[in-house]
Amino acid sequence: MKRSKHGIIFLLSILSAVCISSCTNSIEPGPKPPPPPPNPTVKISANKTAIKANGTDSVVFTIVADDEEVASDFFIIHQNETEAQRTDTIRGNMFLTKDKGAHTFYAVYKEAISDTISIDATAIVLLLTTDKETIKANGKEFAQFTVMADDSDVTSLAVITLVGAQDSILDESTFATKDPSTYTFYATYDGIKSDEVSVEAIAISYLLSADKQSIKADGLDKAVFSVLVDGENVTTQSTLFLKKDKTETAIDKPVFSTDEYGTCTFYAIYDGKKTNDVTLNAEYVDLQFVMQYMVMDFTSTICPNCVRMEPDIQTVQNGIPGRLHRLALHMGGKFCDSGLDGILGPIANNLSSDDYFPSVKVDLKYVEYLSQTTTPSRISRAIDNATRDRNWVSETGIAIESRVNGSNIDFTVKVKSIKTDNYRFFAFIVEDGIVYSQQIPDLTAENGFVTVKNYIHNDVATYSLTNDPLQGVDFGQVVKGKETVKNYTVSAEGNIKRIV
Repeated sequence: MKRSKHGIIFLLSILSAVCISSCTNSIEPGPKPPPPPPNPTVKISANKTAIKANGTDSVVFTIVADDEEVASDFFIIHQNETEAQRTDTIRGNMFLTKDKGAHTFYAVYKEAISDTISIDATAIVLLLTTDKETIKANGKEFAQFTVMADDSDVTSLAVITLVGAQDSILDESTFATKDPSTYTFYATYDGIKSDEVSVEAIAISYLLSADKQSIKADGLDKAVFSVLVDGENVTTQSTLFLKKDKTETAIDKPVFSTDEYGTCTFYAIYDGKKTNDVTLNAEYVDLQFVMQYMVMDFTSTICPNCVRMEPDIQTVQNGIPGRLHRLALHMGGKFCDSGLDGILGPIANNLSSDDYFPSVKVDLKYVEYLSQTTTPSRISRAIDNATRDRNWVSETGIAIESRVNGSNIDFTVKVKSIKTDNYRFFAFIVEDGIVYSQQIPDLTAENGFVTVKNYIHNDVATYSLTNDPLQGVDFGQVVKGKETVKNYTVSAEGNIKRIV
């Protein structure tokens, strides 16, 4: 068994030797391959090492391989951040960014890696400025803002904000106001915020003045007002107001006169703004009223002689124009029955002192009768008597304004007096142009008169305030030199006929 085993081993050794010898003798040696070329020496450089982090300023890289500039087949790697984090851009060999700070780059060319280069991206400086630190609070003068991003004017692209309890954005790059205060602003552009700037709006001077401190309360003396706004005369564009007795009244013109004494306070409004108050003293002066006289003409449409009284009254009136006032009171129920007596017939009867002939009564007191030749002089004599009784002084001034209101007549009475006293008041409604028949003298007629159908009656008393003119109504107290105003209404319902 051992010999057999050694024999097998020997045989295998021979076969192995034969095989090795045979394989070695069949391969012929060839040329050696050239070694691979060495990697190039790659360098990266830039035209500048600092840019603005504004997304527009850029740096241009240059890639050199073995001292020769490479135009393509290279890559520039930004090693600071991952692609997902970057907000910058590499375009070929150009780099721009909005991220401030240092940015590091290297180039890869043919598997060769360059050295690194650092680019510093400096932050944008956003500057908000204004051409005026103070403006007038007149709503017209304005401050002009400018927004600079480094050296670039970005005013039209920036947002300017007014700081307040609730910040508000300006519609434009200007600011004006009518409210005095200090206002603060800031600008934002592309996510960058500027420092704050302030503009002070200075209060405007609205000044009202008068050319005098006091005037005479005679209705003639006057004060002239002026309104200045920061020295500019704006009187004609302003409205003047009078403050008196807790009321405020606009005055059409900047001129004031009065016939009431006392202290008056004024102010003006310009462009919605109020001026200071100005006090003016209206000094008391003795009131002087022009004496006027009421002549009651007691008449009748069926009395031929009555019409002769009218021209005599007119003669006296022509001598004192505007001072004599005729009232034609048509009698009723007596000798001179009249179709125009209406509701005033009984009043006329009670006031008349004559049952048979035409007569007049001056100021409810002095009676004169119709005469063929002396009626005007006798009326004048009655006026003289009334004047002497008043001591040649008219005590009160009366102004009346009336308005027709349906079947009523409303009127306002304004009274002034030279003394403080209690007064009574009475009024008639007097009408002109009433068409009604009238008997007039005519010596050629059988009865000595004719009837004119369309006779025009003027100065006719038609309605009254009360049925007792001698008592009137209580007007109340009138304070010396002060105007007292009362309103009354007279009913215009009755049987006055207008056309016959």
